[in-house]
Amino acid sequence: MKKQTFSFLLVLCMLFGMLPVVLASESGNTAGSPNFNVGTPERTATGLRCQVNLTGRQEGDTLWAVVFAEFNGAAGQMKQCNVVDTAANPVTVELRNVLDTDFVRLVWMDRNCTVRGSQAIARPPENTNAESGIQEAAGEEDFDTQVMNLLHPEFLSASSEMAMEEAAENDPYAYKRLIVSSDRRLPSLSAYGNPYVIYNPTTGHSVLQFSTASDARTCAAYLSELSYVRYAEPDILLRGGPMSSEDYLNAASTEYLSWGVQAMKADVLSAALRTKSGTSPVVVAVADSGVQMNHPLFQGRLTDTGYDFIDNDNDPEDAHSHGTHVAGTIVDCTRGLLDIQIMPVRVLSATGGGTAAGIALGIRHAVRNGAKVINLSLGGGHSNYLDDAIREALEAGVTVVVAAGNEGNSVMEHCPAHIADVITVGAVDSDRQRASFSNYGESVDLAAPGVGIRSSILNSEYGLKNGTSMASPHVAAAAAMLKYGFPDKTPAEIQQALKDTATDLGASGW
Repeated sequence: MKKQTFSFLLVLCMLFGMLPVVLASESGNTAGSPNFNVGTPERTATGLRCQVNLTGRQEGDTLWAVVFAEFNGAAGQMKQCNVVDTAANPVTVELRNVLDTDFVRLVWMDRNCTVRGSQAIARPPENTNAESGIQEAAGEEDFDTQVMNLLHPEFLSASSEMAMEEAAENDPYAYKRLIVSSDRRLPSLSAYGNPYVIYNPTTGHSVLQFSTASDARTCAAYLSELSYVRYAEPDILLRGGPMSSEDYLNAASTEYLSWGVQAMKADVLSAALRTKSGTSPVVVAVADSGVQMNHPLFQGRLTDTGYDFIDNDNDPEDAHSHGTHVAGTIVDCTRGLLDIQIMPVRVLSATGGGTAAGIALGIRHAVRNGAKVINLSLGGGHSNYLDDAIREALEAGVTVVVAAGNEGNSVMEHCPAHIADVITVGAVDSDRQRASFSNYGESVDLAAPGVGIRSSILNSEYGLKNGTSMASPHVAAAAAMLKYGFPDKTPAEIQQALKDTATDLGASGW
């Protein structure tokens, strides 16, 4: 037998045994293969067609297109297995005799039968325009743009922000919206009011807008039973942390606003970094209620890449004060370091509330526009979708710092503070005792000053606030200074460096 024939049979045998497992266990690109890019599938008379870009393709690589029949909502019997011609790049994949219910998997393998990339695709329905209730995004940014238009109040003709947020406090389905993560395009949902659906074939996320909360609730239960759906959840309300003090005062005549600057020795670190030269700027995104753009404290410290995801414009002006106070602490801790810039990203309304979908948009915007640190002084119930956005940021090398929350209970009950890989920050008072309101638990990485913190507020004034929302930006500032001084440090290394240099409070041991 010729060597080429033997190799082909060996690959085929391995592929037949491997693909059902790959199909069942993977979604999107295989980890570590960002150069395997599959374009949006097009419907043909009997099948589908798509373009695949194999960046870094080497001699001996093969691209397989395998079609499985559906069996009880999962991949069943293999119907076809095709080797696709990779002579030209991008590669054109064209499959015939593919049903709308079939599972299709593209697998890129090297000459040693190692999988370099794998992605599931589906045959588009006959009509994918907005009138059919399904809008397929052309990519990540197009998906975010469509979701932003969906969230914008004018698009939905919704009630006032305050009324909606009050309703969402009591009913997670009040926004009549679901967020779904799946391995394939969702089936027809006409039985649930035929919702408006935005689908991202790259990530498998869909955002569904219903006419009633009841339809959203019953559809979530239905979708959760499908084997190819990872989660189907309501778009919940999250808030900036409540604060127990609103005593607005003029700034003292001291150099620093917050007592936490010197307590943390942020002043020592910032002074040392001022002597460095040739270091790239570091942008800290404050995903919050926006900032007062013309506050004197922010002069020369704001980027022009901020965005308002509440009003859907590029003017992230604060109408609440929470974000202005948070951003002010970062500036206070980094005095003299003009290369540490604040990107204001408004994801919380004038009443301090925002949705998981809107906050995720803000996080992705920050990553796309060069943020190296993101501060999230907000929280609420669990949202898998928000978790996904944060993990994407971490994978992109962005350090994420979050407030532990102010409910005085376990941090594991709150999102996003429960995520292990973010830097979760609790609050201490000036005696270095845990603030009574500060959440606690194994996911809390550090504690920082969070009681009686003076910082910027609206109307170009200064005031005191309490909360883990005030503690988090102290640590975000420290993370930004570490990134400024050591640009190659990863989020995990920055987190570890902060822990290694922290003071062990309370009983001995972490």
